[in-house]
Amino acid sequence: MAVGDILKKSFKASIILCIIATWLLGNAFITNTKWVKGEKMLVTSQMLATYTILMVPAIYASEKLKNKLKFQRILESILILISLAIIWKASTTASYSEIRLHQAFMAASAGILYYLTWNADITGKKTAAVAVAALAIAAFSGDIREALTKENNGFDDCKVYDKEPTIRRSIYVIGLDGATWTTLKPALESGMLPNIKKLIEDGVSAEFESIEYEGEYMSPVIWTTIFTGENPEDHGIQGYTITALDESLIGFYSTPYLSTMRKKPAIWNMLSEKGVNSVVSGFWATWPAEEVEGAIISDHLVRWNNGWHHPIGAQQTNRITYPEELVYELEDKTLNPKTLERYRIEGFFNDSWQKDDLEDILMMSYALDQTYIDSGLYAREKYNPELTLIYLEGFDVVQHYFFGHAMPWKFKQDIEFQEKYKDTINLYLKYCDDLVGTILSKNSVEDTIIIISDHGMKAKENPDKRHKNLGWYADHAMEGVVIAYGPDIRKGETINGMTILDFTPTILYYMGMPVSEGMDGKIEYELFTDEFNNENQCSKVKEYRLPEKGDYSGESEDLMRKLQTVGYIE
Repeated sequence: MAVGDILKKSFKASIILCIIATWLLGNAFITNTKWVKGEKMLVTSQMLATYTILMVPAIYASEKLKNKLKFQRILESILILISLAIIWKASTTASYSEIRLHQAFMAASAGILYYLTWNADITGKKTAAVAVAALAIAAFSGDIREALTKENNGFDDCKVYDKEPTIRRSIYVIGLDGATWTTLKPALESGMLPNIKKLIEDGVSAEFESIEYEGEYMSPVIWTTIFTGENPEDHGIQGYTITALDESLIGFYSTPYLSTMRKKPAIWNMLSEKGVNSVVSGFWATWPAEEVEGAIISDHLVRWNNGWHHPIGAQQTNRITYPEELVYELEDKTLNPKTLERYRIEGFFNDSWQKDDLEDILMMSYALDQTYIDSGLYAREKYNPELTLIYLEGFDVVQHYFFGHAMPWKFKQDIEFQEKYKDTINLYLKYCDDLVGTILSKNSVEDTIIIISDHGMKAKENPDKRHKNLGWYADHAMEGVVIAYGPDIRKGETINGMTILDFTPTILYYMGMPVSEGMDGKIEYELFTDEFNNENQCSKVKEYRLPEKGDYSGESEDLMRKLQTVGYIE
């Protein structure tokens, strides 16, 4: 085969491959914010040249083997069908829990599909039909999926929003990661949690149904679902990390999900659009901190490498907080788990003179929670927000590592360590209750306090070798927790049927703010008194704007190290 013919076929195949690749990039299915904001013509031409070069050896090898393989036509047909199936899977779910494998399969299948349509001995019309069908699947399957799966959220009775927001009260939301009634109830009955008990007795409690994505309950996915009111397929945060194209468009790097990768506005964006202040402290996927009315303290505040964060590719300002200068005001409140004094955690285990590696887990958990509650309350005092969101991650981490010590009859533990840490989960939960008490002491009679968890926790059945080595004997479960206390909240009642999708529309309704018609959740009216519901009608807008994200991309070494330390990734 002549060199010119090989180049011609390579170029043809690459054009189609570029079409699907650029569409996937443009929709953030392969996340690269520089593509979304960058010079598209330049990027496309670079991709076209790269793919053409890569296709040359493939086509040359295929021509050499042509007609030497039995059942070649059947094999080609099977490959085309597999390629279409993989592209369908990628475009409908953008599913990347095993991101490297997914991308490799998608790239290979796209290449096989489009290469075969030009090399198989079929007519040009049939070739075009196959290519158009594949592109149609990729282009419209997301809309088809949304149309088939979107349920009626009950907003039909909401009036069209036509006035300035009426803020009815100030709300604290405490994200108590991994809280479950299985753990809370015994501690409540023993009297260890007086502050949480008060909220339950004078408010509403419920089991909170979480969402499983790709077979896991993953905190970044769930918290983003909570704060957008939309499913992961729509909001785009779909795991702990994602593998993104680097600037060469050939190599890849892994990075935790960033706020720039979220494809739907969060509740703090919605409030800002209407001129309402909020404070957000510590939640997953909030770095780089977005511009809001109020303040954001991102999940990059706590140090992991004994210094300020400098992720590769990020601007030096780094947007750890918004406003940016807030990070310097929080320096005396920011604890470093690597340099924390031991006395800070001695209340979390029984007397022991011997230090061991598990104490580092407690150091990490305490540093996270104390930093983000102190920083969040400082920002609340300064910015006087209508909504304050504070994240306590440590309880989840503690349960992962100390569940086995609390259940020696189920999991064989070192006797000395079992005695030292057998009460650690309850002792740490008592610390979380003390933090709730701190907030209670600061709130007025007009403030509302809500505790939510993203998922529950259960004993890990048949832990694999990696988790055994880590000492992980607990796993995430579906049943989370909701506790609400404040004016116009029902008192002493338990409700059923609330899901994580319902949080944002419910809070917006409570604040006199409109819900978005595109939300997957519903308003949970049962949280509120009949009088409140009778006097207030929900309102709605077509959609909230997704704010400009800025051009941030690149690896975050610190956050990757945290994910490895906690055990979420290898």
